[in-house]
Amino acid sequence: MFFLFVSLVLSTSAPSWYSGRLWLLRIGYYKLTRPKEQADDWIWIIDNTIQCGQEKCLLIVGIRLSALPAAETILNHDDLEPLALFPVTKSNGEIVYQQLEETMKKTGVPREIINDCGSDIKAGIDLFCGKHPETCFIYDIKHKATAISFEDEHLNINNGCHKISILKDQIIDIENAERKLNLRLNGIEYKLSLKGYNPSETKIFFEKIKRNKTDKFDPLTTRFPRT
Repeated sequence: MFFLFVSLVLSTSAPSWYSGRLWLLRIGYYKLTRPKEQADDWIWIIDNTIQCGQEKCLLIVGIRLSALPAAETILNHDDLEPLALFPVTKSNGEIVYQQLEETMKKTGVPREIINDCGSDIKAGIDLFCGKHPETCFIYDIKHKATAISFEDEHLNINNGCHKISILKDQIIDIENAERKLNLRLNGIEYKLSLKGYNPSETKIFFEKIKRNKTDKFDPLTTRFPRT
């Protein structure tokens, strides 16, 4: 009995992976091209796909404000409606603007457009919002948070570099001051040696001055030991 069951299973042909992929494409094409609701509360989420060869696509999906999920839930792919898919080999502000105008014919003027501020798409959105003031642009929160975090890190790095630069300048000033003090003390030590003062004891005295282990030096009152 077992061998009969195995033989029946092995003799059954499996569906081709290509057939499954083809039906998925058909469902996707239907959802993309079916008529959309005309309303003034559409939210568009737009972005470019990863470039493949010379081409990439501008994808626009949307959801109506009235269809947003409850506050306790999150937005899923099933909640979104594919609105447009534009294959392009070149993208700039004017091209994106024309693509948005074409999509508007399907849904009406959107209430909001969400994007990550890519330069070409943001330029097209600005042109579109300039012509349709009822539409507002919203910066994608995930990219916004990342940008803020990057700006903070960049600011911290700049502040750290500035502090390091100040410390380097202070170290240079201290080294210059110490060099000048050594030159002055060496000059005084030489002059005292010419006048017959004990060189070894005079050197010990100046070493104390350099190490800040003696009182303030007053050349008028300080007595140096003579030879």
